[in-house]
Amino acid sequence: MNLDEFWVWIDQTHAATGTDGKAQVELLTHRLSQTSVEQIHDFYRHWLRLMEQAYTWDLWGAAYIIKGFCSDDGFEYFRSWLILQGRTEFERAIENADSLAKLPGPPDDSSSTGEDALYIAHDACDRISGREDSFDDRIQLAAEVERSRHPHGALWPRDLARFAGRWPQLWTRFGGRYGNWTAPPQASNQGHGRLANLVVPSPNDEKQDPEHVRND
Repeated sequence: MNLDEFWVWIDQTHAATGTDGKAQVELLTHRLSQTSVEQIHDFYRHWLRLMEQAYTWDLWGAAYIIKGFCSDDGFEYFRSWLILQGRTEFERAIENADSLAKLPGPPDDSSSTGEDALYIAHDACDRISGREDSFDDRIQLAAEVERSRHPHGALWPRDLARFAGRWPQLWTRFGGRYGNWTAPPQASNQGHGRLANLVVPSPNDEKQDPEHVRND
């Protein structure tokens, strides 16, 4: 399965299920389970590479605005949900994260849908083998994909006006959805092996670290 074929699968299942992400995950899992372990491995490699491609500060900031909060796990689920939207929307968002304002927006169950999608290859392998936890090659396959410790691209502005201005369409649509923002979220590396954890600064917190985490 090459990348074009991967995207055909994603686009076809998205067209067949519409906004029902869980139905799309089930349909993808079923179709994969009718192929071979080799095909599942190819699918998983493409999935991991696209997750890495979407591991950017621009998309994380967009997700934060859309959802009102987005932890490291939440951003993983968000990227997974974004892949399910199809090639056109994914590549447009990679080019310009603010373009996500034109989508209907992730439904309330997008996090659980995104998490479920992370296990499409695992579950397809289980169905082929007839036993649980049969995706024995997942660690080796994951090691084949180079992944960054921190997101790619420019870090978020510390000033709220500049933060909002980086995603103007998203801010207009979602910025006031979850109440008033007192400051933009700040990035900090709290010891996680690969992902950065995020906290929303309290307006009464006078001990914020003035330094951003930097890519290394």
